[in-house]
Amino acid sequence: MTRRSLALALCFTALAAPAHATFHLWEVTEIFSNDDGTVQFVEFFTEAAGEEFLAGHLLETYQQDVMRQQFTFPTSIPVPLGQSTANHHFLVATPGFLAVSGITPDFEIPVDFLEPGVIDKVALVGADDMGFAAGELPTDGSNSLNDPGHGDPVFAAAATPTNFAGLVGTIPEPGAGVAGVAALACVASLRRQLRKSG
Repeated sequence: MTRRSLALALCFTALAAPAHATFHLWEVTEIFSNDDGTVQFVEFFTEAAGEEFLAGHLLETYQQDVMRQQFTFPTSIPVPLGQSTANHHFLVATPGFLAVSGITPDFEIPVDFLEPGVIDKVALVGADDMGFAAGELPTDGSNSLNDPGHGDPVFAAAATPTNFAGLVGTIPEPGAGVAGVAALACVASLRRQLRKSG
């Protein structure tokens, strides 16, 4: 094969390949804050492959459609070789999250990014958002606000943050012990099954 033939073949291959790789199919699924805003997270989920390209995109919070806080993703999600974003979560969280949950978030946001009692929407701009009533975000240190998708209303339940590696963190109530941690793991598993079947 000549150099010119090879170049033409590569061009046609590139043109024929689908150009769907992006970030816009992530859904905001769960948000959490303790009462002082030191431990917070936002969890996302997608069923689609090729959605790792977050670099330069924005996560924003709003109060009555006025933007309050903004975070720019510094990099894309580093997807291990042979894997994809399909049926994965990823997490953004405050610096204090790791010590409480036991898992590492995929990205770090500033303390009090979610401003409990103030904001009423969290948005991955160009992809998805979660709207709720101001003050609806629990701050009891164990429950999060969850969006089941499909237009169903958000609800509060035990926090089950899940990072891209598939590790589920636990934020149990003080004194919850082993039984409490096991219950949270069960809740996380049920949520994943419901979302996949939804």
